[in-house]
Amino acid sequence: MLYSGLVPMVAIALDHFCDDEGLTRFDLDVEALRPNVLALARHLLTLSPSAVRASPETGAGASHASALDVLALLAGPEDATLLTTALRRRDAEALVRERAIRAAQDCLDRWEEPDARVVAALEELVFDPTAAMDDRTLAVIALFDVPGPQVTAVLLRAAHSDVLPLQVEGALGLTHDDLIDQHRDLVRDLVASWPGGDDEPERAWLVRHALRA
Repeated sequence: MLYSGLVPMVAIALDHFCDDEGLTRFDLDVEALRPNVLALARHLLTLSPSAVRASPETGAGASHASALDVLALLAGPEDATLLTTALRRRDAEALVRERAIRAAQDCLDRWEEPDARVVAALEELVFDPTAAMDDRTLAVIALFDVPGPQVTAVLLRAAHSDVLPLQVEGALGLTHDDLIDQHRDLVRDLVASWPGGDDEPERAWLVRHALRA
């Protein structure tokens, strides 16, 4: 399937690669396949996303979703442009957008230095009022534990947002690592301003817990 030249088949092969037991159960050498798998994933992302008829169970864009899962595992800093392009596609299917954000998160966690272009693309998504709120909050979460002043600036911008879900995630991001030492007063003030009881934001308890830690 991997070398079939048929986009749906290649995408399925990439899914098998990303599955913990997807290839080992066939006694295939996963390590030997890594370069070709990454090359094919990169290639799929240069093509139009697959149509729904190609993957009726997964839906439109399945080929891009599969390729992004590979990037999440294998991409290096040289793939930052591909990730940035995927993050900035406003016409992407919901599944593809989610996989792009998660791939960016995994890569930023893995790379020695965070790529400024990927961080900037996530910031654009966070503050895009036309994007789905789940994508916007997930983009903030993707920056948790990522070092550097550029990331801290995005978290601070989110914490000062008038959009409460973004504010909560920005505050939560500021409780990670050494950021809480610098921004404890801000986070405490934000928590005090949030409604309580049934109206309390969904993840506000995590921020409260972090302040008590």
